[in-house]
Amino acid sequence: MTKIFFIEMRRSPLRWWLPFLVLVDVSMLFSRSTEWIGVWPQTSAAAQLPVFYFAIILAAGAAWASGRAFRSETTENLAAAASPPWRREAIQLATTVVYGLMPFLVGTAVAAVTTAVGDSPRGFLWPGYLVLATVLIVCTCALGHLLGRTIQSKIAAPLIGPVVVFMIVGFGVLPFLELAVLSGAPQFKVELVPMLARLALAAALVGAALAAGRTAAGRSWTWSRFGRGNQFQHAAYLASAGAVVLSLVLIYAAGPLRSARPAPEEPLCSDSTPKVCVWPEQRVHLARMVPVAERLGALSSVLVVPGTFYEEGLRGPLGSNSDFALVLGDWAATRGMVSTALNDTFGVPACEPTNDLDLRRNAEAFTILKEWIVARVYGPKPSDIHGGFEYDEEELARVLTSSESQQVDWARSKIAIVRETTCGG
Repeated sequence: MTKIFFIEMRRSPLRWWLPFLVLVDVSMLFSRSTEWIGVWPQTSAAAQLPVFYFAIILAAGAAWASGRAFRSETTENLAAAASPPWRREAIQLATTVVYGLMPFLVGTAVAAVTTAVGDSPRGFLWPGYLVLATVLIVCTCALGHLLGRTIQSKIAAPLIGPVVVFMIVGFGVLPFLELAVLSGAPQFKVELVPMLARLALAAALVGAALAAGRTAAGRSWTWSRFGRGNQFQHAAYLASAGAVVLSLVLIYAAGPLRSARPAPEEPLCSDSTPKVCVWPEQRVHLARMVPVAERLGALSSVLVVPGTFYEEGLRGPLGSNSDFALVLGDWAATRGMVSTALNDTFGVPACEPTNDLDLRRNAEAFTILKEWIVARVYGPKPSDIHGGFEYDEEELARVLTSSESQQVDWARSKIAIVRETTCGG
């Protein structure tokens, strides 16, 4: 068995792709946002995310490898072989899974070391996200293998596999599957039952891939041949298909993959004024948010600045208040803190502008005021941040270069406009 396994490893087309897959995984860690560094749940989610990008290649490679018997015209020899068909299929599928796990493990090790060497809180990688990545690798390889053993075309199966993976995982045709996540905020935890349901899906797809290898004379089966041949083989087809459907039902019934964690009894808070409180896992961000809060406090002559800024989820259910979120990084968190100060400054408006002119004037004044505050307390917008609300950038640049008293007078004029136009006629 071991000898056959290593022979399959040398014959797999993925051996040529392995360096590229490792490059894709590692580059994805650092080419996107690096806000995950120093935060273990975010590091765990960042380690699993690249799997989606090379899972497309895994699906194609698995389909090409499993369809080798059709291309080499060895189907009759395979059918007459002494070893059980499922064993041959299992070895071949296992090699594809191993080629998928290797770049993932390399990337995970790189991510873990990067976070561990920094000023990070105690802890380690969260296993739920790593299991999720493994599930995606196994599902992708099994799906590609299944297609390669049921479609005799040399090109069709390697093309269909990646498309199916992209449609399900990337495009979200079945959104309840959740086979990949974009981030790992500490406010959420991976639930056991939904994860077990996804493990069941991986096992069912593996079973279907192995059953596909039990074809008469190694040929792919069709419904026209279904009534012939080994009844046990037909039962295996039905059982594997039923298992896949049942696992999908279980995933849907189990609900979301993640749920909100209860707030810690003692959040991690600064000794500064204003105070900043974050989830303990976000220790690395606290030191960067304290100066932001202090610079906001310096604008207390213009704004109503709260005594404490809370990361979302610490004071109540997620989405129930205007606390800042760190999941998108320090710049986005800064904007959340500024929004909290603006909400405290303006309060709940008694009414809204009643005409388009006042509505536009209100929005323009509020937007440029917020951008001014963000620029004062954080600095220039990061180069990797794109989009946002439109405002007069030339006016903002001119104001930021003016004297402190002129900036304060300008900010107060914008606040007055917002208050005047809130109930403008």
